[in-house]
Amino acid sequence: MNAPNDNTRNLAHKIQLYRVTAAQEAYFYRACGTARWTYNECVKLSRAYVDKHDKPPTFFTLLKWSNERKKTDPDVSWLGDVGYWVRNGACQALGEAWKRYYQRRGYWKRMQEKKGKPNLGKPKFKKRGRAKFAFRAAYDKSCKIEPAGTKNQRSRIWIPRLGWVKGREPLRFEGRLIETRITRDSKGRWYAVILVEVPWTPPERENQAIGGVDMGVKTLAVDSDGCCYESPKATYGRLQKRKRRWERKRSRRQPAKGAKPSKGYLKACDRVARYSARMADIRQSNTHRVSHALVHKYTRLAIEDLNIRGMMAKGGSRKRGLNRGLAEASLATLRTQLEYKGDLYGCEVVALDQWFASSKLCSYCGYRKEDLQISHRTITCESCGTRYDRDHNAAMNLRNKLGRTTPEVTPRECDTKPDVQRRRPATRRTRNPRCSRAAAIQLPLL
Repeated sequence: MNAPNDNTRNLAHKIQLYRVTAAQEAYFYRACGTARWTYNECVKLSRAYVDKHDKPPTFFTLLKWSNERKKTDPDVSWLGDVGYWVRNGACQALGEAWKRYYQRRGYWKRMQEKKGKPNLGKPKFKKRGRAKFAFRAAYDKSCKIEPAGTKNQRSRIWIPRLGWVKGREPLRFEGRLIETRITRDSKGRWYAVILVEVPWTPPERENQAIGGVDMGVKTLAVDSDGCCYESPKATYGRLQKRKRRWERKRSRRQPAKGAKPSKGYLKACDRVARYSARMADIRQSNTHRVSHALVHKYTRLAIEDLNIRGMMAKGGSRKRGLNRGLAEASLATLRTQLEYKGDLYGCEVVALDQWFASSKLCSYCGYRKEDLQISHRTITCESCGTRYDRDHNAAMNLRNKLGRTTPEVTPRECDTKPDVQRRRPATRRTRNPRCSRAAAIQLPLL
């Protein structure tokens, strides 16, 4: 695939498919199985190739093996039941996996010596039932999309060897279609991921403020202006309780090894998948709204270079709740969205050093509080006597390290309205669950 140049950008649009028929779903499952089988066969052959030549196989070498196997072996004639791009995409994915492995070969060798695992880091086989249901459906000129019109109220997507499938929404981007992939989530919904090459020019932004954002678990993000963007965990607390209840039911109904699963076990698995998908949708929607608001609010934005994997590495049962909170906050996803949206909308996102003491420093006088603990949320400076919120102070320190703004520059409000809490006097929480979200405690006035 050709990389985008300075005048173009590659944007992906994920569209849910509408009313997938039984024949279409059968084709999708067959194509996913074909892609997985091709990937595993090429992994088997590529391991011998790597041991002999000590270099990664290219995409064209893997595709040549797949084509020869299809022509010479009559037992795999079913490979022709799906489109050509299904096997093509599996070979390309494996070629990129071997390329990434050789780029970090020294790191993987050290990990092998440390853990004693011979194949650590190398591409592995995809297990049936656990591998993600996904395949490449079309590429380049075979990609076709019919926009919604007067006769067809929904857009249609062309899948080779299958035909037209309906999408729930039209394609938002106008440009050259690069590829179309079909994926399935845990709830059983099918999606079409369409990659489009669109013309791009550097956006012209007005002279807006420089800001800082402190990301956390209890509050997803706090910017330097004192706006709190709440974590989505408060939204799906009831869903999480139901999910845990059905997870216990699934554990009790789990069949013995080799036995046929019961209807109650399958029902519990379906309920757990349904709640998991709903919670994932809420998290994704929340991070998109927060990142969209921050990128349109500032022209330069400072964030922390957090090592999320390292923060969740050790601790075991002692910090199980903290690890679960870090995973549900989706901090790495929020950073990724801030970076690529900043490139699109003209906001420079700068990741500062992770060892910068943003929470320990006073944003007014610069005094460093060494004995700061996690439980200290509201802090009084021992030098200047200023009382400030911990997260807001960290965001202001990030902004000050990036550079101070002039008095004429002010942040601009965004049209998207995420769950933002302004600075105002603290209010008491009510016991009414319908009002608890609106009566959350706000940041203190500075």
